[in-house]
Amino acid sequence: MTVRRRPWRQTRRLYLRALGLTLLCAVGSYWTQIIALNGVEGLAPSVEFVSAVQDAAKARGWSVWEQFLAAPSVFALMPSDEMLHVLAATATLGCALLIFSRLATLGLLLVLLGWGSIVAVGGVFTGYQWDVFNLEVCFASLFVAATNPSTNEQDHQRSDQLGPWLLRLVLFKFMVLQGLVKWRSGDAAWDNLTALDYHFWTQPIAHSASWWAAQIPQSIDKCLVAGMYVIELIAPFGIFGPRRIRHVCASAIITLMVAIVATGNYGTFNLLTITLCLALFDDDILARFSLWRAPYSIESRVKPSANSIWSASRSFARWTVFIALVLCNLQAINSRAKLEVPVPKLVIDAASIARKLSLCAPYGAFAHMTKDRPEIEIEASIDGTHWRPYRFRYKTLDVRQSHRFAATHMPRLDWQLWFASLRRHCRNVRWYPTLLKSLLNAQPEVLALFAEAPFGNKQPRFVRSTLWDYSFTNSDERNETGHVWSRSRVDTFCPTVTMREGRLQIAEDLGQAR
Repeated sequence: MTVRRRPWRQTRRLYLRALGLTLLCAVGSYWTQIIALNGVEGLAPSVEFVSAVQDAAKARGWSVWEQFLAAPSVFALMPSDEMLHVLAATATLGCALLIFSRLATLGLLLVLLGWGSIVAVGGVFTGYQWDVFNLEVCFASLFVAATNPSTNEQDHQRSDQLGPWLLRLVLFKFMVLQGLVKWRSGDAAWDNLTALDYHFWTQPIAHSASWWAAQIPQSIDKCLVAGMYVIELIAPFGIFGPRRIRHVCASAIITLMVAIVATGNYGTFNLLTITLCLALFDDDILARFSLWRAPYSIESRVKPSANSIWSASRSFARWTVFIALVLCNLQAINSRAKLEVPVPKLVIDAASIARKLSLCAPYGAFAHMTKDRPEIEIEASIDGTHWRPYRFRYKTLDVRQSHRFAATHMPRLDWQLWFASLRRHCRNVRWYPTLLKSLLNAQPEVLALFAEAPFGNKQPRFVRSTLWDYSFTNSDERNETGHVWSRSRVDTFCPTVTMREGRLQIAEDLGQAR
């Protein structure tokens, strides 16, 4: 018998539980919106997406594999609103298994099946980098959850380290690409370290602390941007360094994520990044901050048996997939960072397939800083003369409305309207007419995405959309008016519309309506 210390045993349990909680927040947030967004009568129906893929497959003669890569989702087996709920419930069950440390491998597979199927057919509403990031981390975590009953103790220890090292590589890729896309964008705001002059008030969904952050002097803002570059471009290399350097780098990354949460609403991607940082710690460091002490375990050495061939085959498969994922991650960095390092075609093809399956993707958000804040105000009317606005829970359009902290919830419509406003006109936003039609029909699921509908469940006769330019007030303006925002009208985002014979049409005969 041998006495052997497992320096990542308790950290592993903590990591899987934290991952389960993070994924539960992501899945639960989307589940509350899923029918309004992707239901048969939703803004981006998954049924229509699957149908379009099937039509394209027939027209272009795709194989079953090519069709699956275009929509890697079991939703196609039974496209319906009920199936969306089943998939969300499946992913939620997987999260629960992780949180309660029961059948972690099964839990991860259920999340990949349920959440992965939803993301694949969610269209524009699941097109965010952090939706894919959730799935990639989930897949990589299979190496943490699974055990390898190797007959060789040294092989067993090396195999145990595959999971943490793969998570470190994913974290490295995610962080360093975030910095590289900004560094190489050519945007003057990043080059001159003035990005924070705009960020706090132009970000998709600000909260109450965002206004205060925007009052920080520019000299300090520049130092903060420089610090961000250090954390995103230099600290990631310490991920593969000695133990103490890893701890310092993890602390720096966690500090950046906490700062982002403290000044804006970004769903769960910050929490997931913090969770990944646990791969840089170990049981000894955790013991310093808790009453728990790393235990020693007594194990019987596994004796060679008839299962040795099976064990060797499993170990070979595990190492093969691990090496493949490492190569795919390196190719993702090479491609996104435009390093132009020659790569074998086999690796390029494998990385492409992994990206389509959301198992390994390149990242990099906000390469170009948004320097103004257009917002779409949607209003409804019964008579075409008196107009009332739709109010959001988190997106602030009324200058007198207080901001809200969304925590881990990600209100997808609020986010997509921010992107839509940057396109300046509704003709450039494919799903926007569907939203207008849903509002004119007073569709309950869609109205539930708003804090307040102007006429409750009653159908309005007209809906109009106006584009406004927003900016934070300064201290004097806020003290005088109490307003956080100031705004000015820019233009009509979408003509006034109405429903005629069940079809959405422009209301050209209005008197005072625009």
